[in-house]
Amino acid sequence: MKTLLEIKNLSVNAGNFSVSDVSFSIQDNDYLVLLGPTGSGKTILLKTLAGFYPPAKGEIILDGRNISFMPAHKRNIVYLSQHNDLFPHLNVYDNIAFGLRYAGIPKNEIADRVNTYLDIFGLAKFADRDVGTLSGGEGKKVMMARSLAIHPRILLLDEPLGMLDHNARISLLGNLKEVHHKLKLTIIHVSHDRAEALGINGKSAVMNHGRLEQMGETDELFSSPTNRFVAEFLGSNSGIPARDCRIGESESR
Repeated sequence: MKTLLEIKNLSVNAGNFSVSDVSFSIQDNDYLVLLGPTGSGKTILLKTLAGFYPPAKGEIILDGRNISFMPAHKRNIVYLSQHNDLFPHLNVYDNIAFGLRYAGIPKNEIADRVNTYLDIFGLAKFADRDVGTLSGGEGKKVMMARSLAIHPRILLLDEPLGMLDHNARISLLGNLKEVHHKLKLTIIHVSHDRAEALGINGKSAVMNHGRLEQMGETDELFSSPTNRFVAEFLGSNSGIPARDCRIGESESR
């Protein structure tokens, strides 16, 4: 499998927060969960990949092309924030179709794509609903469907399960795993919750104070942390085997 995205010695300054000398690469169809405490630089890194912040140093290479200073709208990388960014004047179907219409996609293809994502996220019965009547979890699914309908090269998710109740988190996590498997999509998913990384069980990375502490297969990080911060943040010193900590199970037992 080829390298899709390569980050080389990336440093970014954004107000009081910064990212320093971050380097890593991901392959086509990887699912990377980027973990770390509040203020560790996770969102700044995500937004820099999306094109919202310019690097102070380093390079972002996508498909072998340097996109470090490419405008956000030309990258084919979609950033999805944790907030509700739905268009309140449009129903569910039209929210999902919005980007496709803007891009001039033919009507029959728009219908096919929208219906595909309505089915994947279990939203078909809500197609004509006003988005203001949706629950938090349903709204998140519409946002995901709208982002995926335009077929991004990489999907960036900033705390996608945040502010959802327990059942909605489990449902949306299942949708994300299904989308990743079916569409062979590359996803980078920011979280402070280790259970989300274990639920995905792809690759994980841990950040602290703007630096990348460790990255690798998720089970490897939990079983073999390389320093004390990673061990303590992941709870590896709690005696809970990685395989026993999943969304839907207690993390405090």
